[in-house]
Amino acid sequence: SDRDTDRHYRIHGHRDLVVITGFASGTWKNLRDEAQSNYWIVPAAFKVIIRDGKVELWQVFADASKMMEVVRKNTGS
Repeated sequence: SDRDTDRHYRIHGHRDLVVITGFASGTWKNLRDEAQSNYWIVPAAFKVIIRDGKVELWQVFADASKMMEVVRKNTGS
């Protein structure tokens, strides 16, 4: 299953900017089944801006189509 796959993340930073490459994943309303039909994982990149030691921006870049398939299946839309 996708959950058993080793996931590697790379973190790059310069001054107030951090870029992370890796994966985004989730489960629809925490509804789990044996087939993991409500779970998704996709490659993703994250842009993080730090100001005064706090996260000012957390932006995710990923293809949301797999997530939207799960949402449509569960909402009938």
